[in-house]
Amino acid sequence: MASPRVLLVGGGLTSAATACRLTALGFNITCWDKAKRPGGRMTSHEFNGINVDLGPQRITCKSGRHDILEDWITTGLLKTLYPQRSQASYTPPEDEEGYTVFAVDDLEWLEDHNPNPSIILRKSQNYLATHGSESLVKHLWSRSGIRPENNHSLDELNLTDSTWKAYSRLNDKTEEF
Repeated sequence: MASPRVLLVGGGLTSAATACRLTALGFNITCWDKAKRPGGRMTSHEFNGINVDLGPQRITCKSGRHDILEDWITTGLLKTLYPQRSQASYTPPEDEEGYTVFAVDDLEWLEDHNPNPSIILRKSQNYLATHGSESLVKHLWSRSGIRPENNHSLDELNLTDSTWKAYSRLNDKTEEF
């Protein structure tokens, strides 16, 4: 039986991460991106020899660690920025059982549901992309083994029988998924 085909639209972070997950599960992935290169909102450009991120200045992790984040740190693409601590900041005990986590901006609030309720404030962990935010997306595309097809817009998507037909006017190309 043939692997299921999936069309990812856009070559940004979400599509790159999805491509990594789905290729690991055996899916046949195609990505169409209307831009000249992948990256989406996390693109970087060089101006007079200086790399400038057009996307985020930092990556924020609200709670826990994730395999993609760990991969970026291990490969040196991401480094920890230690958040500035104020007297109002507090790091709760290792066991956060009984707490509800909710976020406001880059602060995290923990609401204690124990008999003597309290609200605790702490900062999230921030990271910096050492080679620009676009490098994070490029790394995921490389890891997935998929090369996004650039200058491909999705102009029509139609369901016929049991297949989807995707059409790009710019390339006068139709593919079935």
